[in-house]
Amino acid sequence: MTIPGNGFTLAGTISRPASSAPASRLPAVVLVGGSGPTDRDSLVFGVPVLGEIAGSLAEAGFVSIRYDKRGVGQSGGRAESATFADYAEDARAAVRFLADRKDVDPKRIAILGHSEGGLVALIAAD
Repeated sequence: MTIPGNGFTLAGTISRPASSAPASRLPAVVLVGGSGPTDRDSLVFGVPVLGEIAGSLAEAGFVSIRYDKRGVGQSGGRAESATFADYAEDARAAVRFLADRKDVDPKRIAILGHSEGGLVALIAAD
């Protein structure tokens, strides 16, 4: 998936439950990676942290999106001058992207961050 926003696009992956009614609108979660040049899976010591969380969320009935941080992987933008506020805007762009999907309930979208992503999630929620 590509998430438009802030003058460039973020590349991401949607995970969703294997079985749900086609017309049902599901709760959703934006997953935000930690510090450094992390991709959408946030690989830590060989474990794809956000990939694992996305799978568990799908099993629990949630849609989720995770994305390569700006300037990493397939995402545009530049990381070297990015601030926490910039990363929060990226998370908000992902929220807007999910809110526009027909399978997502726009009133039930959360942001969940790993490590530095936790701070970014708090800023984005402000």
